[in-house]
Amino acid sequence: MALTGVLLSIVMGVVSYIPEGDWDRILLYGVGVGVFVFAVPMFFSSYLLYFVGKIKSPIFSLSRSLAFCLIFVAVWEFFFFAGAFIAAILKIPDLSLIATFFGAAFVFALCLVILITISTFGIPLSVLLSSILPLSGITFLAIIVGNLKTTYLSPWLVTFIVAAVILAIPNFVAFHIIEKPIKKRLGVSGYELIRGFFLEWILKDSQKIDSVTDKFGEKASLPALLVAFRSKKNHKLKGLIFSSFIHYGPFKEAGSSTLPRLLAQKIENKNDTILSVTHGACTHAQNLCSVRETQKAIKQIVGKLKEIEFSDSATPFHRVHENEAKILSAVMGKSIIMISTRSPEITDDINLKVGLSALERAKNEMQKSGLEGDSVFFIDSHNCILDAEVLVEPNTPAAENILNAVEESIKKMGSLKKATKIRYGVSRTRFPSVYRDYGLGEEGITANIIETWLDDEKLDVPKRFEDNHWMQRTALIVIDGNNMIIGLRDKIISRLLEEKLVDEVEVLTSDTHTVNAPSIHQPDYYPVGRTINHEDLIEEIVKSTRRAIADLEEVEIGTKVFNISNIKIWTDKKLNVFFKGVEETVNTLKIIILPFFICGVSLALLWLLISV
Repeated sequence: MALTGVLLSIVMGVVSYIPEGDWDRILLYGVGVGVFVFAVPMFFSSYLLYFVGKIKSPIFSLSRSLAFCLIFVAVWEFFFFAGAFIAAILKIPDLSLIATFFGAAFVFALCLVILITISTFGIPLSVLLSSILPLSGITFLAIIVGNLKTTYLSPWLVTFIVAAVILAIPNFVAFHIIEKPIKKRLGVSGYELIRGFFLEWILKDSQKIDSVTDKFGEKASLPALLVAFRSKKNHKLKGLIFSSFIHYGPFKEAGSSTLPRLLAQKIENKNDTILSVTHGACTHAQNLCSVRETQKAIKQIVGKLKEIEFSDSATPFHRVHENEAKILSAVMGKSIIMISTRSPEITDDINLKVGLSALERAKNEMQKSGLEGDSVFFIDSHNCILDAEVLVEPNTPAAENILNAVEESIKKMGSLKKATKIRYGVSRTRFPSVYRDYGLGEEGITANIIETWLDDEKLDVPKRFEDNHWMQRTALIVIDGNNMIIGLRDKIISRLLEEKLVDEVEVLTSDTHTVNAPSIHQPDYYPVGRTINHEDLIEEIVKSTRRAIADLEEVEIGTKVFNISNIKIWTDKKLNVFFKGVEETVNTLKIIILPFFICGVSLALLWLLISV
């Protein structure tokens, strides 16, 4: 990278002097300008940026600092080269100098806005660091053109500084515009919010964005579920399924994005078990405000493990349909578990209010039907998306279909008899962290096989006759990702049923947002299946399912439905206010930023025409 910068600088310097026709002058001045005006300032400014960054802003490693300064040198060289050739064509020598000064001022202004946005230097230090490259370059240029004398140094530096200030003014106007609407609505700095985003994106440092979002969060209590399977043979905790109405966002390592991974690590390392994390009824409004809040939630969840009571109580799964809404449900332990999907209808998140209404309707129907069970929980499979974000909002046909399906599911539950034996097997296929960029989190694919033995062959559920018993074998396939491309769920289910591995299936995603963030590979994120070959993924799921079937053994089931309390979340109100603030900022910038930019460029050029 360093050699590239030097060669580029020399080539641009030499080429810029070609119109003069004197090869002695071309080589002498061209190489001199390339080395001293561009290459030396590039190295000096990049190393200074690196050393200051080690103390103030670790975002700037040595390689990043060199790349950063190389880009700005290239921009400045473009102006220098273009000015030299236009001046030669029009035979107006001053145009070359005007383009050089303008390029230096433009580089300063652009570097300044980037440093203020993404670093923790602060404005004074950002101004200083942004000025090193153009100031040192102008200094060397004045000395070279003045034949090693300082005749031009002072006037040229004054010319550059005034032009740089003129071009920088629109930047500070933009910062003020960004700051005001969000600060007025949320009481936090819009600029700090944007800077926190960049720090998380580039450095995976969530402290800044967490510190900002933590200020506008509000305390809440959200429902959660633990389903535990304990071996009858050795009383070892064999597997767990967790779900909650916490949203695992906003992106990468920020907020509660890492909750699925951190919770799995905490529980699995301590209990030598496998945990599947699924998604409840929640949106970004239920993001936890910081990693600290995530740790608080994890502590409460882990503490609830000790309160789980185990039993032999379970029913086979049954599925009901209400238009596009489908609910797969069963009694597990002392709870009724309902798993929802609208596939193949595109669905992103289900609003918290819809989920709470589902729980309320289910409890009311349980009382009417005289069903046993202390609790009920609603899980969103989160398994069908394309491009558009389709939310299930309260008081919509989509929400009503889900709620009606919930009631119908509870009504049908009364006709199901308890299983005479419960067997469970589990298998996990993990993927390297590099797969995050392609939509797969580090917890990979988990196949949960729940087998309920039946004494009534007339039960109207999918079942099989095997080992002289009627039984139902259900697969809950949990993929650590953020939603699933439309059609993939149905392909997975068809394959597992065609191979007669199971009788009932649902495919769920965790909705982890560690896979969410712009990168070189992606503009935002990839749902499971958008970039990974479907047949390869399905083959891994089939293998994992076979391993889970081979792992089947008799178990007891325990469930715990509880509230994760005293946690700080974004809330619907604050999320809406935030988006309105962003919208107001963008709309204002659209109106004024171009006129301000044109005005700044015009004034800078006018100044250069007068002073050069």
